[in-house]
Amino acid sequence: MSPKLIGRVEVFDVDNVTVIDSICGSGKTSWAMRHMQAHTELGKRFIYITPFLDEVKRVKLEGGFKEPVRQDGKLNSLKNLLIRYENIASTHALFKKADNEIIDLLQMGDYTLILDEVMDCVEHLPISKSDVSILIREWFINLNDDGTVSTNDTEYKGKFTELLEIIKHGSVVYTRSGDAVILLLWMFPVEIFQSFTSVYVLTYMFEGTTMSNYFKLNGVEYSLKSCEESASTCRLGYAEKRWELINHRADDGPQFKDLINICQDETLNVLGKRRGSLSVTWYGNASSAVKGKLKRAIYTYIRKRVCAKSSEILWTTFKDYRKHITGNGYGRGFAAHNLRATNIHRDRSVVVYTVNRYLNPYLVTFFKDVGNIDVSQDEFALNELVQFLFRSRLRNREPIQLYIPSKRMRELLEGWLDGV
Repeated sequence: MSPKLIGRVEVFDVDNVTVIDSICGSGKTSWAMRHMQAHTELGKRFIYITPFLDEVKRVKLEGGFKEPVRQDGKLNSLKNLLIRYENIASTHALFKKADNEIIDLLQMGDYTLILDEVMDCVEHLPISKSDVSILIREWFINLNDDGTVSTNDTEYKGKFTELLEIIKHGSVVYTRSGDAVILLLWMFPVEIFQSFTSVYVLTYMFEGTTMSNYFKLNGVEYSLKSCEESASTCRLGYAEKRWELINHRADDGPQFKDLINICQDETLNVLGKRRGSLSVTWYGNASSAVKGKLKRAIYTYIRKRVCAKSSEILWTTFKDYRKHITGNGYGRGFAAHNLRATNIHRDRSVVVYTVNRYLNPYLVTFFKDVGNIDVSQDEFALNELVQFLFRSRLRNREPIQLYIPSKRMRELLEGWLDGV
C-alpha cells in the first residue's frame, strides 16, 4: 500500500493568488510598495511578509505600516494589530507561527497579503520511526483520518515536548505505508492563504520551489505574472518610475550570459566532476584531505585567477562545513547558500559557489507519495543557484566572476544562460 495523506482542501479561486515571478531587480518590491500605497488610500488593508527585519523597517518607514513588538510576545502583538485593523509588516518567521485565532482575525479584516519571497511551507520533522511508534503506542499522539496529527497530553514534559507543542497547533501531517507511519511533517496551514482576499507572492523561478509543490498539493490555483518598469509622466512634466504587471515570461537567462564569466579551469573543478559531488552528503563523507584540497582550490581561484580583494568576494557552502573550507582573504564574504530577498551584497563582483543543491529526499518522497507530484531536483537546484547569484552585483546588470566547481550546477546554469 503506497503512503497517502487523506485530507484535501477546497480549490482556491484562480484570481485569489498571483505569483509575480520576475527576474531579480525587475521592480517587484517597488511595484508592491506603490500598489499598497495606492490602495491603502482607498481603505484597503495589507500585510507585508518578508524574510528580513531590515525590510520590515523599510516598509514601516515608507508605507506607515505597524510591526509586531516583543513586549507581550510578537504573536500576541500581531493579533492586537489585526484587531485594530492596522496595516502590518512582519517576518516569515512570525507568519509561520499563525494559529486558528489569526485565521479568524484575517477573515474579519479583509486583508491582502504581500509575501516577499517564497516560504518553506513543508518541513520534515527530524524524528525517527521508532520514536513515532512510541508516541502512538503511549497515546501521546493520534493519527487522524484526514492525514493530520493531534496530541492527547497537555502536561507532558520531556524529550518530545517541542514536537508535541508543534502538533498542538494542528500543523503536523503524516504519511504511512501499510500499518507503518513513515514521515511526520510540519505543513503551513493552507487556510491562512484562504483567509486573505488576495495574495501576491514576489519571487523568481517559482516552479522550482517547494512552495509551488505545496500549492499544487493543496489545490491552490495561482496565476503567474512578470513585472517591468514603465515610465509615466507626472503633472509637472517629469518622468517618474512606475512598474506594471505583464504576462509571464521565463526567458531571462540569455540576457545575462555575457555578464557571468564562469571558471572552466579543470584543475580547479576536478572535485565537482560527479553528479553528487559537493552535495551535503558528499561533504559529510569527504575526508579532511579532500576538504583541504577544495579550500586550496578556492584560494587559488581568488588570489591567482581573479586576484580579488576580500571586499569583492561573495562565497558560500553548507554551514556545517564552512569552517573546513574557510581560508585567508575570503572568510568574511560568506553568505548562506539559500539567501534571498536582500541587497546587502550587491557590490560583490566575485562569487564562489561550492555547493550542489538537492531538495531534502523526505520532501521529494512526501510530494510524490501524497500528491503524485514529481519534484524536479534540477529546477530546485537552478532556482537556488540563480537566487544566490543575484545577491551579487549581477542584480545591477554588472559583470561577475564565478567559481562553481560542481559540474552539475555549472551545466544547469549554462543551460539557463543559453535559454534551454
